[in-house]
Amino acid sequence: MTVYTSHSSSTLGDDDDEVLELSSSDSYDDQESVSQSFSEEPLSASRRNSSASEASASGSGAGGKQYLVESSKFVGTPDTVFFGTDFNPPSEETASSPRVLPKVFLKYTGVNCNVVKAAFARAGFRNCPKDKDHFNAVWASPMKANSFHSFKAYQKVNHFPGTWELGRKDRLYRNISKMRRKHGDSFDILPFAFELPGDYDEFVKDWERRPNQWYIIKPRSSSRGRGIKLLKKLSDVEKKKSGVRECIVQRYIKDPLLINGYKFDMRVYVLVTCFDPLRVYVSTEGLARFATEPYSSDASKMKARRCHLTNVSINSKSKKFVANQDASKDGEGSKWTLSALRRHLESNEEFGVSSWEDQIWSQVRDLVVKAVIAVDAKVNTLVKMHVPGDNCFELYGADVMLDSQLRAWLIEFNTGPALNTPTPLDKAVKSRVVTDMFHIVGFTAVDKKKHERSALAARQNRLTGIGPQKSSATHRDTNQAQTMVFDGIKESFLPDVVRETEAECRRSKGRVFERAFPCAERPSAYHSLFEVQRYNNIVVKRWLVSERKKRIRSEREAELLAQQLQQGATLEAAKA
Repeated sequence: MTVYTSHSSSTLGDDDDEVLELSSSDSYDDQESVSQSFSEEPLSASRRNSSASEASASGSGAGGKQYLVESSKFVGTPDTVFFGTDFNPPSEETASSPRVLPKVFLKYTGVNCNVVKAAFARAGFRNCPKDKDHFNAVWASPMKANSFHSFKAYQKVNHFPGTWELGRKDRLYRNISKMRRKHGDSFDILPFAFELPGDYDEFVKDWERRPNQWYIIKPRSSSRGRGIKLLKKLSDVEKKKSGVRECIVQRYIKDPLLINGYKFDMRVYVLVTCFDPLRVYVSTEGLARFATEPYSSDASKMKARRCHLTNVSINSKSKKFVANQDASKDGEGSKWTLSALRRHLESNEEFGVSSWEDQIWSQVRDLVVKAVIAVDAKVNTLVKMHVPGDNCFELYGADVMLDSQLRAWLIEFNTGPALNTPTPLDKAVKSRVVTDMFHIVGFTAVDKKKHERSALAARQNRLTGIGPQKSSATHRDTNQAQTMVFDGIKESFLPDVVRETEAECRRSKGRVFERAFPCAERPSAYHSLFEVQRYNNIVVKRWLVSERKKRIRSEREAELLAQQLQQGATLEAAKA
């Protein structure tokens, strides 16, 4: 089931049941985004009363609120709260079947971000006071590893422990370099870099061997372009008193693909919902961000940051920055959607892009999946140490650049990507990304008191040896998993990990995110790259292999039937 709700003033009274308030600090988001109802009429009083009576009679509505509900489409999977936008309004079936369910709550402890608050508010979430813990969702700034221990099974938080393995420039480089040494050119996805001061001697040798190569210097963990500049001389990486600076020095992409003479990059939104089994989604919509000064490879322009850097925080301060004023006027100004970028590249022969999917987007998906796999072992270790269940998800912002040969390069992998919406275009893109992310993650509306009683009983049973004991996937036989066969098995008998993976994937249908890993069409892709072969990853792979074989058989049977029908029609025509 999925949930969607309309709000009315009658629901705004309880001290522990506050509406989510939007912040005025976001210059474009406003209160209208909370009450937006996707052109659906408010529920009539008779419908609300009928729904409440039915829920009360069934015993499911005590202490609840009114929601619209859509039944789950996968056997044995939990109900989830529906998140919708104009792109994904509730279906007619969902809109016509309101019910009363336990209230759902959000605890918001991160930076002010109206697009997040608005998505939760549209879905019917209430504000959970700071001194309470009955929340279903937490939106927070990055957390310390030991902060994850107390989460209950139904609670989800927007971070994994160890998230900086991707988000810090030095750790990302370290993790990618390790995979490059092991797997060779298949991990040549990041411009070659040096981590100083440790790699200083190697960097000097590279500098001397490549007189025409430019280098860019980056602080290890900064954001928004702070401290980033092109390197003109070796002394730029040296401190006057303490020697070599702690930084990353990277070979600069000197031949970027240009549009109208300007450099640009792509902000690609990446959603990871689980690390065991690994589940990675890539948003097909994002942003193309342009520099505000024409690109030049002349050495005299090396200090022109707005020529070489595409960060919005840097270029937005320029008088030449053109902010979008109308989301429908895409493909102009200093920021475009990826859809507009795709149309521009495919429609102009000078770029040589006949297929965005085959020539560009397949590369983007590939480097995203490889970057996440590069940190898989480290993050999994921390998750198993600190997270009690399937409580985590995370949105990342991958910055990708194209060179003049249409090769995609990963530049950075940002944790906590900026979700402020200073323009209508930002709001259109980020609202959809955030809303669809929450819908895919899947938040459940549960009776919290009943859950506490069940959890307490389960703990007591485990202590006394009664009932099923917890088992760890790390102790399961991966060789046994490799031989699993799913032909003819009913959905209700599938392993939990398969049902959860498929239910989540079904929630992504029609949404802006597409699943990049595991891959339904290439189930075995990337598995050889994992440092540790995990039971759950293998089980999901075996299921997808089985499903793919089933699809191929069905396609062949359909093709054979079509041929037979065509032959029959030909014979009939000949007789006539």
